Amino acid sequence: MIKTILIVLCVLLLAFSTAIGGEVTDKKSKDRSAAYVRSHDYFCPECKRLDYEGQSNVGQVWKVWCGLPEDSGPRSKLIYKMIITPKGRLIVMPCGLYD
Repeated sequence: MIKTILIVLCVLLLAFSTAIGGEVTDKKSKDRSAAYVRSHDYFCPECKRLDYEGQSNVGQVWKVWCGLPEDSGPRSKLIYKMIITPKGRLIVMPCGLYD
């Protein structure tokens, strides 16, 4: 129950932090997104970028770009798709690499 409430609060925070199709620059939202990716046993030490992709038939779709805190150069980093369903369920899946 507490996890569902936290997810819903995060969704509200993310929704207020960005416009549809926009990048979220709020550090707290990025930190929480990285924590959600890690909670699904994926590698995400730091969220480098967080974009709201829009609404799908499953829920709100977000892209989370992850990398090491000291990474600023041309190293491979991971991209995850994060979906938040209307019932507060969080789905995280690998989406690709970026440089």
